[in-house]
Amino acid sequence: MSHSSTCSNASFAARFFTRRFITLAACAAAILSTGGCASSSGSGGILDKAMEVVGLSKPAPPEINADTIKLPPKPKTVTLRLHAADIVNTDTSGRPLALVARVYKLRSPTALMQAPYDAFKDSTSERMLLGNDIVESREVVLTPGKKYEVIETMPNDATQIAVVALFRAPDPQRWKFVFDTQSATKTGVTLGLHACAMSVAEGEPIGTSIEVRRLAGMQCPHD
Repeated sequence: MSHSSTCSNASFAARFFTRRFITLAACAAAILSTGGCASSSGSGGILDKAMEVVGLSKPAPPEINADTIKLPPKPKTVTLRLHAADIVNTDTSGRPLALVARVYKLRSPTALMQAPYDAFKDSTSERMLLGNDIVESREVVLTPGKKYEVIETMPNDATQIAVVALFRAPDPQRWKFVFDTQSATKTGVTLGLHACAMSVAEGEPIGTSIEVRRLAGMQCPHD
């Protein structure tokens, strides 16, 4: 391509864009003179209209597909009921005492299910045993005849909810129960707390027989 041809093309392009700019300015001025300040779209809208007239409209915004927007999963909830009997956590004379129960939200149930009762007597041994398995935990004090009912919000990484009852002298098999979060959201968890043991009225505890869920066969150790 010759030097003169290149200069000719450059000159043509310059004239083309100059004419476009002049046309754009004229259109904007015309729209301003007719629409004035009453335009609800403001100066941005006026400029858009002028650009459309000269074929320089701005690109349309990208479409948003609702199916591609992933929201975080909604936290599950578990209805937890702890019902203390009138005769709960008895002493050697058969008198009822206040009872401390601990509610755990767990990432894994294994360590808690294998833990001996003595591991829960102090917080240091509890932390050493359960470690990172605990997402949340708290204590509930139940006096004789008291009912504790709450809707527990389960963090997304809490796959189990457990209750440990710190009886003065517990039945060997009925002082702790662990429930899978998925099933507990449907059934709820209702536990009775008695002289030395818990019973399950609602919920399916992990790794326990039907007999253990009931009070039949309960054995309260004697001092």
